[in-house]
Amino acid sequence: MNDRTRSAVALEVDMAVTRAARRRGLLGRDSLGPAEGLLLSPCKAVHTVGMRFPIDVVFIDGDGRTVRVVPALAPWRIAMSARAKAVIELAAGTAKASDIQVGDLLYLAPAPPPRKRTAPIAPDVSRKPDAPRKTEVPLKAGVSCASRAPIEEQPRC
Repeated sequence: MNDRTRSAVALEVDMAVTRAARRRGLLGRDSLGPAEGLLLSPCKAVHTVGMRFPIDVVFIDGDGRTVRVVPALAPWRIAMSARAKAVIELAAGTAKASDIQVGDLLYLAPAPPPRKRTAPIAPDVSRKPDAPRKTEVPLKAGVSCASRAPIEEQPRC
């Protein structure tokens, strides 16, 4: 998540926190999806030796602030930042599309639980098609305000 824009940068983020996982990184993959990312920690430098596709590289400090953005790092290249504590590797073009800038606070957030729909929503057959809907708004005391006005026009109960 980008704190400044309040938007998701990647929906699926793998974490490489062991030496072996950081060394493997994205090697062996043919691509990285537009909603995927890889967080390498600790990390100050990355290389794309042996990779088959370009990536965006976002260097972050210990607080999660962006210290450097390298867009579309091509295969067989190196990028580094002495101030970085971790790196986020994204599909090429994601950093620009997500408007990631130096100084932005990036953080991991759990995905919201999927919505559960137990039964399909049935149409209200008890009213005429042109009749206004009757809206019930429950109050804390267990009383409710009934109104035939649209929700936007309802006074507060």
